[in-house]
Amino acid sequence: MRFASFRIASILLAAVSLLLPAQAWGIVVGDDPNLHVVASSDSNYAGVAYLSTVGGASAVAINPWYILTAGHAASTGGTATFTINGTKQTFIMEDVFASSSADLAVVRLSRSTGLTGYSFYDPNVYGSEVGQTSIIAGYGMSGTPATVQAGGDPNFPRGTLRMGYNKIDSSLYSSTYGQCLKITFDYPGLGVTKEAMTALGDSGGPLFIQESGQLLLAGIHVAVARYDPNHWPKYNDYGYDVRTSYYSSWINSKVASTPATQTGDFNNDGVTNASDIDALFAHRGTNDLWYDVSGDGNVSNADVDTLLHSIIGTEYGDVNLDGKVNISDYNILASDYGSTRAGWAMGDLNGDGVVNFADYQIMEEYFGYGTGESLSMPSVPIPEPATCVLLTSGLLLLGRRSQLRRGA
Repeated sequence: MRFASFRIASILLAAVSLLLPAQAWGIVVGDDPNLHVVASSDSNYAGVAYLSTVGGASAVAINPWYILTAGHAASTGGTATFTINGTKQTFIMEDVFASSSADLAVVRLSRSTGLTGYSFYDPNVYGSEVGQTSIIAGYGMSGTPATVQAGGDPNFPRGTLRMGYNKIDSSLYSSTYGQCLKITFDYPGLGVTKEAMTALGDSGGPLFIQESGQLLLAGIHVAVARYDPNHWPKYNDYGYDVRTSYYSSWINSKVASTPATQTGDFNNDGVTNASDIDALFAHRGTNDLWYDVSGDGNVSNADVDTLLHSIIGTEYGDVNLDGKVNISDYNILASDYGSTRAGWAMGDLNGDGVVNFADYQIMEEYFGYGTGESLSMPSVPIPEPATCVLLTSGLLLLGRRSQLRRGA
């Protein structure tokens, strides 16, 4: 049966959200297992990823570095696995940007997938999504009303990439999920064939509309209107997908148009500055290649050199990043000398979180850079009294260790 109003559908959706606030779902096709379409070998679906989160979920590439998924399926440190050219490749989920108004998240990966990603469906160009035939894909648990058992159809286990077809019935708003598209698992014989529905494991997977042979991303799977752990979606169940056209501006604002490996703009705020230097310092020694601006496959001091010299165009010691190392930089370092939890803009030139003598020595080495002059560095700053006590204690301890090394 069909509901006569969006209001009733919204009430149903709200009720389901209480029963199943963070479940992922999987694809069921028709009433015949033979109508399942396994798409893992199809290059058209290479951009659909399997996530290690929430017991297994799905996602879709929208950029070489970024995926889009359901908000409840996104988790920093989780993994996204793609099958690219027949080979499984796994990527760490590094930065998660969750929408405050929809069950939707943009996730940056630890390295480039090399995939272009899917473009968004634009209803201003192609017309409304409602009434269109959609293609749903995901890695969830498969089965049919006739054959499924608790745990899913063993012929199509969770973690198998599959696709199927369904008509988009309407759009609606949910306070839990946001602006959504609704699909229905219709009875056979109603003018539909090979109709599919999402089920456990498909959350975050894509709802596509095909235009001129191109798969365009129209939605992200987030929920099904009824939850029965022993029988997967029944006829007349409703599936909900967050409507990507409604959130495309927000999504695009989280995706860097040019990778930080080229710009050094690690936080994607449009400028490369001291905060980016601090971010790079914080990621030295990690496997997050977003920070590998030197292109050597590692994140190290070589990347700091590249960021300063080749991207920003300055030198160590340039605290205010004006292209010179002079008395202005010294004054900043002197005023913050002894500070902890410090950054580049305070004079922490080696990224250890403290402004101290080691930073003074770095500035001294490059003092006069960019001025065209040979400048004399002022004396070592005198820290605040509390810091003096710590400094004195440290010097006494250092002297004692020296004596011990000399055999005293």
